[in-house]
Amino acid sequence: MDVEKQLHEKCLKLINKKKETCNLCIKSKIKLFLDEINFINNSLDIFENEKRQKQIKQENKKIQKNGTKELDEILKDVIFLELGLKESKSKNETGTN
Repeated sequence: MDVEKQLHEKCLKLINKKKETCNLCIKSKIKLFLDEINFINNSLDIFENEKRQKQIKQENKKIQKNGTKELDEILKDVIFLELGLKESKSKNETGTN
């Protein structure tokens, strides 16, 4: 069962318990309140973890993209050198920066 369904079921249980608390003693009401707080904290933690994982994936994609571009530039330079040409276009562009 995925996390979202588990959270949904837990939330429904807490809502149903909340409806039934009118006749409960104060200790039971406090326990239910603490359960609700724990549920909210757990939900927020899960949300933050998913957000971090998405950010890490995006950063990894950017790193891979940049690494590929750099490797392509190096490959072009090597090909130009092997062919006996003076300088590659990419080297001229980067040399002026």
